[in-house]
Amino acid sequence: MQKKILSLALACAMGVSAFGGLPATAADVLADDFDPTDYLEETTEGYTLSSLDKGMQFILSAADGSLSYQVNRKLPDQVEITQVRVGDLDKSDTVDIRDVMTACRILARGSGASLSPFEITAGDVTGNGSVDIADIMGICRMIANNSKPVYGEMETVIAPGEISAIIRPSDLGVVIDGVSYGSDTSITDTEVTHITDRTIPLMGNQTEIVDEGVAATFTLEQGRYTFYLDVRAYNDGITFRYRFPGKDGTDRTVTDELTQFALPADTQTVWAGRDNRDSEPEIESLDPNDNQLFMTYKDSNDKVIVSDNPSCINIPITAVLADGEGYVSIMEGGASTSFPQINLEAKGNATYQAKTAWYEAKKPYSENKANQRYTTDGDIVTGWRIVNGADDLNDLVNNYNIYKVNPDPDPEIYGDTSYVQPGRASWTWLTDYGNPSCTDPAYAADFMRAASKLGFEYYVIDEGWYRQSNTAWHDPNLDEATYTTALKALGDLGDEINVKPFLWTAVTGHSDSSLEVNSLETAQAFVDLMVETGMAGAKIDFWGGEDKPNLPERGLELQQAFAEMCAEAGLMVNFHGINEPTGMSVTYPNEITREAIRGLENIASSGNRSYGTQARFLTRQPFTRYLAGHADWTPDCYSAMQIASLVLIDSPLNVIATDPNDILANEAVEMIKSIPTVWDQTKVLPVSEIDKLAVYAKESKGTWFVGGIYHNEAENAPVERVTFDYDFLDEGTYQMEMWIDTGLDENGDMQKRQIVQTVTKDDTFQQSVPANGGFVIRLTKLSASQYGGEIREDSPLTFTTSDPDAVVKYTTDGSDPMTSETAVTYSEPIVLESSCRVRAAIVSGDGAGTEFSQQFNTTELEISADIEYGKGESTVTLSSNKAVDYYYTTDGSDPTTESTVYTAPLTFTEDTELKVLAVARKDGKQATYSVTVGIKNQDPIIPNAYLTDAAYVDAGTGWDSIGVDKSCKDTQISINGMTFERGIGANANGYFVYNVPKGAEYIVGTVGIDDVALENANDGYKASGNLVISFDGEEAWSSVVFVPNESITFKVAVPEGASEVRLDLLDGGNGITCDNISIGNAGWLGDNIDMTPPTEDPEDDRVYVTEGMVADSHSGWEDEYDCIDQWTAGGQTVAINIAGKTYGHGLCNHSALDGSGYFKINIPEGMSKIVGVGGVDMAACQRFCDATGYLTEAKANFRFIFRDAGGQELSTETTASSAYGESVDISYDIPEGAATVEIQFLPGDRDNANFGYASIGNLGFQQ
Repeated sequence: MQKKILSLALACAMGVSAFGGLPATAADVLADDFDPTDYLEETTEGYTLSSLDKGMQFILSAADGSLSYQVNRKLPDQVEITQVRVGDLDKSDTVDIRDVMTACRILARGSGASLSPFEITAGDVTGNGSVDIADIMGICRMIANNSKPVYGEMETVIAPGEISAIIRPSDLGVVIDGVSYGSDTSITDTEVTHITDRTIPLMGNQTEIVDEGVAATFTLEQGRYTFYLDVRAYNDGITFRYRFPGKDGTDRTVTDELTQFALPADTQTVWAGRDNRDSEPEIESLDPNDNQLFMTYKDSNDKVIVSDNPSCINIPITAVLADGEGYVSIMEGGASTSFPQINLEAKGNATYQAKTAWYEAKKPYSENKANQRYTTDGDIVTGWRIVNGADDLNDLVNNYNIYKVNPDPDPEIYGDTSYVQPGRASWTWLTDYGNPSCTDPAYAADFMRAASKLGFEYYVIDEGWYRQSNTAWHDPNLDEATYTTALKALGDLGDEINVKPFLWTAVTGHSDSSLEVNSLETAQAFVDLMVETGMAGAKIDFWGGEDKPNLPERGLELQQAFAEMCAEAGLMVNFHGINEPTGMSVTYPNEITREAIRGLENIASSGNRSYGTQARFLTRQPFTRYLAGHADWTPDCYSAMQIASLVLIDSPLNVIATDPNDILANEAVEMIKSIPTVWDQTKVLPVSEIDKLAVYAKESKGTWFVGGIYHNEAENAPVERVTFDYDFLDEGTYQMEMWIDTGLDENGDMQKRQIVQTVTKDDTFQQSVPANGGFVIRLTKLSASQYGGEIREDSPLTFTTSDPDAVVKYTTDGSDPMTSETAVTYSEPIVLESSCRVRAAIVSGDGAGTEFSQQFNTTELEISADIEYGKGESTVTLSSNKAVDYYYTTDGSDPTTESTVYTAPLTFTEDTELKVLAVARKDGKQATYSVTVGIKNQDPIIPNAYLTDAAYVDAGTGWDSIGVDKSCKDTQISINGMTFERGIGANANGYFVYNVPKGAEYIVGTVGIDDVALENANDGYKASGNLVISFDGEEAWSSVVFVPNESITFKVAVPEGASEVRLDLLDGGNGITCDNISIGNAGWLGDNIDMTPPTEDPEDDRVYVTEGMVADSHSGWEDEYDCIDQWTAGGQTVAINIAGKTYGHGLCNHSALDGSGYFKINIPEGMSKIVGVGGVDMAACQRFCDATGYLTEAKANFRFIFRDAGGQELSTETTASSAYGESVDISYDIPEGAATVEIQFLPGDRDNANFGYASIGNLGFQQ
């Protein structure tokens, strides 16, 4: 496959149909009017290759044998106006109100709008060199005085732009087998050709591009070895690559690349990311003259250490030139399977050098450098190094040279690409991190149904699907039928509801799994699984580095092979955890998107409030990373800024992270649904500025969308007055719908509003945008009442045109309404009866050719309930997606058509099981629904005794700490604004087990999400939970789900004879996200509650150790922790509890490594044994530890030192180490003559005594 791809690449490079070897030839592609000598000039030191418009030059030099190059760009022509009619801004030969309006628009655009010389000169009535409010007043006075403009001969002078070096003289070369090719080189031959007649179809910012330029191959000799430099000169950029013919198939080792990119010395800044081999860096502004960019890492103390390794700068990079002279971008295209992809190293003086490996920050530079090697056989061909020049951001973004250096697809494999369909995908990983949305197929099915209601085309089944039926990823006995059956069901569902699944898998990182795609064989097996189960394509993740392209487990060869396997099966591919794009989608068009970007998952979960971070990424990446091609950013869709990102992002498969049910509830849902993922053309509006404002206008089938994002993370950042002209529109009137952010509410959520009006190309947008907000606009001459999704019985589809005389035709079979025989002329609202694709178009009148195409889906009859929780009462409102009649019961019985008819919202004051039957009025179809209506926000109950008056028998937390009289975050318990001194807390899924005290009649408390969860600004609001209470293993009560700012006060009867209660603090059924659950005032109600725990009493005649026997004692930590029979410290009394058992007698102490926590006991006469039970004291740990989440780390053991009356040591015994929740039996013979025993409390086999509360229960002596 490698040779085949190489041949195609060179053939396309030279514009020929075949290639038989190195070097390439192109004798048969010269256009009739193409004279190579017009574009290649030989100089004394080398050659100058020019683009077709002579706007770009590549200057190759081999002076003194040193191979170097330079890139020149012609600056834009300068327009000079020597004389104008002052005041006459609209050039109408008179000064009138239209000139005032024009001056106002000029003023609104501001000083940064790059006003034309005409605008400045004609509008500067006062002659102060600018257009300001005084000039507007001056024009008004001219009108009022009926003054004539100052007439004169208007002469326009166009001065040719200068030639400027955008890459100063820079080194070329590659080091292979220790030989530096380029250091002693001569140019021996050249061949120049015209690249023409190649059209490349695209899915993204444009539908197609034309590849036309000048290509040259330079034959180079060094010693007796010949190699080649291929160069292409385009009107907006230069590309080049190296080719090194093989040597008899022997292995050769690449150790370095010497290519440098010396930007202009006065380059203002460089935007790039660095030190992220996963191609997911954060884009930052780099000083081009900084040669001290080094990698950093954190040591074990979390201190940032600067290593001696220079930073690896990710490409693409974008350089901002001085004096507004434009931009330069550097990237790589046409990646090769015989050469590593590159990153860059800053050398200072605005110079960057290609680097063929990624360094590890913690390794010494010498070791990293020594490992910078790549071995291969055969020909060595690098990827194309690309230097693009642009006058403005629009030119920068609309530069597609990276695609032009890639060969066309193999027609045998890609002859039919009709299966490659762009669209929107719902993806729920960031709503619950895959659990349960990816571990439970029922959840995936529900999300797919919601996506169908939106009209989205796809759903991504992410990591976790293989865990169905609790099947572990590493289980060698993996039952493939388990997930195959479930996947097949989801594939069938996708066919039914028009939402096809993508299926996730990985390449590396899960080496024990039979599902890894780490070879050609496993790749084919995964493709077969997708075909068998009805998937639309693969999301294939964790590729590893880009510097070893031919290693099968991570290489470019496997990427290409996998894409071809998928193509042969009619499947698309979404590459994740992978190198940046290099235009591979040209050759492999079923690559529908890829990651290689720092997207939403690098910020936080879906619905997070990190608007500043999102705006920062989305005002930098469009002008840097997205220059290389599509990227799977996985945007959210709540605020207008986030919806605007759907316009800015280039991703034919736009994977949307927002819960589809949340999108359905969004007031801007029709705007979201209407935004396509591929475009006919893209314009970056002049108001845009990297890192501040990104405003894109994109057109699809006659409808324009504008997305704008404003970034400013300064404290109290002001709003930005954004102004731009609608001059990109055609003539005529457009219907405009806009959603624009208005600012943050009291909860930190961005709010938005809608504006609907009409505009023309002569109008100007002027709106104030809050910091880190944005706006999204749809401009069309053909509007619809609904943009696909669920067919609504009560809302037929209607179309509205700007031109009342325009004629619209439509089809419901997916055919083209402009040509189809089934097309119907629109005259009245359309009632859709079944799933279909509706296509419509204006066939005559203003806007002719404007098209509409959306998928509409039928859905099953569904019932839902909106529950509004008041204080001590709950109100239920029923709704359905169809016109129905409701019948309900509240006594647990199943409803029938004879049950109570629902006519109005229902109010409840106690927990109630509501069951509902809905009957569709149209066809009589029925559906049932049931819900437990809980009561929330009641007043707390004060218990007679608290749970925490005793130690828990057992407890656990899903995260954070076990909270005893505090939250799981070690803060005071606070629920729904109420604070509690007593209670318990744990993160879901956590639990507590307590003994039921005598006299307890009820267990009570107030449960909810602790207010501390809301301190997590990103995810806290997503917390949820529920509480289940069981006695002796039998469930007694369960709460409804609660969320932040809610509370549930419960009072549950204690069953007669119950001995143990368990409280399960669960996640509400939707995965764990900041589920910090607390129960305030957790306790017991009863008349005579006895909290004295039952004790373990031995059935023997031992003599317990008493205070009178203690000759001396010392606490291992602080003074008060050496206690007898119970803990009496910190003003608290706590019974001894070891491994869940309570003891009424014994010794307590805090352990110490040096044995300084001890008791010295006088041995009563006649005793032969000392006995007891030792271990970590669970009750003391629960009561005295500040960080209860680490209690399970505690350990204990005990040393017994027997001495005679003179203090002489007779013997020593040491128990085994026991962990928290464990115990060790103690039974030692007392040596003859022993008078005392010293008992030291030790921290087991740990190296510290943290949480070292230890006890020996029922310690005593036996005869």
